[in-house]
Amino acid sequence: MRLLAFVVAAGACLTPVVSAQVKVVKSDAEHPATYIIPLRNGERAARGEGHVSLRIQLPGREPERVLVDTGSVGLILPADELGHPKGTPGFIRYSSSGIGYKGVWAKVRVGFPEAMPGDAHGIAIAGAKPGAIAEVEVFSAKERTCDEGTAHSNCAEVMKKPIGVHMLGIGFGRAAAFATPEHNPLLQLAPMVTGAMRRSYLFRGNKELVSGFMFEAVPEKHCVGQRLKPFDAHTGDWQTPSAKITINGKSFEGTALVDTGISDMLIAAEGFPSSGLVAKGTTVGIDLLGDKFPEYRLSYKIGDDDHVPTRTAHWVRLLHGPYINTGYGPLAQFDYFFDGTNGSAGFCQQ
Repeated sequence: MRLLAFVVAAGACLTPVVSAQVKVVKSDAEHPATYIIPLRNGERAARGEGHVSLRIQLPGREPERVLVDTGSVGLILPADELGHPKGTPGFIRYSSSGIGYKGVWAKVRVGFPEAMPGDAHGIAIAGAKPGAIAEVEVFSAKERTCDEGTAHSNCAEVMKKPIGVHMLGIGFGRAAAFATPEHNPLLQLAPMVTGAMRRSYLFRGNKELVSGFMFEAVPEKHCVGQRLKPFDAHTGDWQTPSAKITINGKSFEGTALVDTGISDMLIAAEGFPSSGLVAKGTTVGIDLLGDKFPEYRLSYKIGDDDHVPTRTAHWVRLLHGPYINTGYGPLAQFDYFFDGTNGSAGFCQQ
């Protein structure tokens, strides 16, 4: 099978590193190189209609859906569902909604019952039985708080409802102390812990999530990534990707978060409002991979109903330099990957 080059663009200079015809690891049903996990609602999420999800299973319970969020880290479930376990106290807040949760982190065996063992190309191995396991601390949400979020705030209605959060955070580069790879179930699958599988994933065609995917083994597809900077010297995490952000023709060097947890876009930049809706007709360009790869440039006009996330965008406060949260929108155009072993993130052609 022909293997196309995997290009990693390093920093602003975007010096490509190309590996072609690489030798990929052998795999079988007992020693998979990847897992292929079906996604639900992915195609609708790409149209701005709901959120993408997958199924997990806890000990003694039936499989259940959780939302898949690249803008946060950690599996968060209601304490009632987890049996109110004892653990390390914590607090999690989602800035886009303003909703926060108080609870504890407790070790749980998390199953992915639909995960199919696959080879290095992300192709299911014939005859293999589905199922993957991660032993990881899960956040047991006991109490809820609510304040004014950047994009959504309806605290009166939110606080009336029982705690029903089912969120699988698989992101990176988040500032919170708990937001480390060890709290990311998708990077703590059993073969990843032993070093037999890469700590990585690919959203493929809005239909499946390929964990452990080896991007240099993508057949008949070209992937381009940005080399990420280490978050610190201790956690093994990586910083949010850098990006050139262009608003109505004015460009800024900042960061960009591809966030599957929301459908709206959030923007912070000098000389623009710190809150409120972005006016219809505003043009937005996002370059994560630089001028050498213009085919991967994201270009939007706010209020254009034919494209997500441009239906609604919000100005947010400028905190650490120009910033854009793309929402789920880029996955309507490209497959999105993150490689936590080698420190890269980027896009593949769908």
